Amino acid sequence: MIADMFPGLQYRNGNNVNICITTNEIEKTNKFYELLKQDGQVVMPLKQVHFSPAYAIVTDKFGITFQIFTALSEEAVKRGHQKEN
Repeated sequence: MIADMFPGLQYRNGNNVNICITTNEIEKTNKFYELLKQDGQVVMPLKQVHFSPAYAIVTDKFGITFQIFTALSEEAVKRGHQKEN
């Protein structure tokens, strides 16, 4: 999936479109995060947010910005955010 820039972040040439990676396990999300941040830049550290138990924004060493998040239920994946408990 691709997405526009996360609200509140400062625009710079190249960050107005992000590649989004969705996993169904926090451990997988953490692995993507660790790999992408190597020689890259963490824009938003991996943390829990209202729509995901593990979410981060990272610009990799090639200048590509990724949004990485965990969706634990199939319905959450369909809606694009976590199901409320």
